[in-house]
Amino acid sequence: PNVTVRANVWSGNIKGEIAITEINNLHDVNKISSIDEYVTTPTHMALEYSAKMLKEVKTERKLLILITDGIPNYYKNNVHMGMELTKKICKRSFYKTSSITPNISCICVSDSMELGTKIMNEIFGSKNVITVKNMNNASSEVVKQFKNYIQYHTSNLF
Repeated sequence: PNVTVRANVWSGNIKGEIAITEINNLHDVNKISSIDEYVTTPTHMALEYSAKMLKEVKTERKLLILITDGIPNYYKNNVHMGMELTKKICKRSFYKTSSITPNISCICVSDSMELGTKIMNEIFGSKNVITVKNMNNASSEVVKQFKNYIQYHTSNLF
């Protein structure tokens, strides 16, 4: 009862159009779906949108958890922005979001753990990234790594 959970699901297509699904309660989880043409991840936009959501939450202790495949990807007006530019924009968005809460954790679910983890570490810093190979073993691995993350960041949360 003392915890407010808000979430959003982001994806984009190669035209640069964005699909957003807000999750404001447990019932809203049923709204999560996958649309084949929305296969990109505009991570920088998701971070900034999440920052706006966090601003609305009236509490001092806030935590943002980003779950991703580790590959930020963005098209603008049918033009792919490229990985280096996308990472730069994501870093900028991460720093902006950090002003709302320094407690940001990235859970990277990636078969290509090396690439996904490398990119997320470059954006979020290695101490803020939890990497799992697939969703089958994600819950136990995330719980274990998340405990370590919370212990490390306890001074910021409480």
